[in-house]
Amino acid sequence: MHFAPWLKKGDKINLLATSGRIDPAISEAAAHQLRSKGYEVELMPTATSSHHYFSGTPQQRLQDFQKAISDPNCKAILCVRGGFGAIHLLDRLDWSNFHSSPKWLVGFSDITLLHAALQKQGIASIHGAMAKDFAAQNSGADAALKYLQGNVNGVQWNAPAFSTGHAEGTL
Repeated sequence: MHFAPWLKKGDKINLLATSGRIDPAISEAAAHQLRSKGYEVELMPTATSSHHYFSGTPQQRLQDFQKAISDPNCKAILCVRGGFGAIHLLDRLDWSNFHSSPKWLVGFSDITLLHAALQKQGIASIHGAMAKDFAAQNSGADAALKYLQGNVNGVQWNAPAFSTGHAEGTL
């Protein structure tokens, strides 16, 4: 697996939505939290817009994601939410700039399709925290950010209250 460079203070993170719309206040709060930790944040139009259930038309969502992929200054793409809609982009994305300017892709839910596309190309990504987690400053966001910074040993997530037991392993 090829890993993008670890994030450093001052690096640029693009926040965008490939799928469902989200309350703009959540995206803005996530951007604020990341800026307070020393990152440059670009809030892409789809992070705060809506088109029916989605964060924009398929063309608008494709344009935002393609811009982030192609931006050599962008070091990480944080999807603000999942839902349904990433499948509309999958066959239309041009990943060629991604190889010369690798960056982290972070998200879950239907973002998993994009993770699978990257994995097929041998590129690591993170199935993890999204905007709501960063806005709330919860443990999932903290763990994802630590990992993005290269602190890969001993990253811990708090289990939901209904879980019991202990697990260890390599991810």
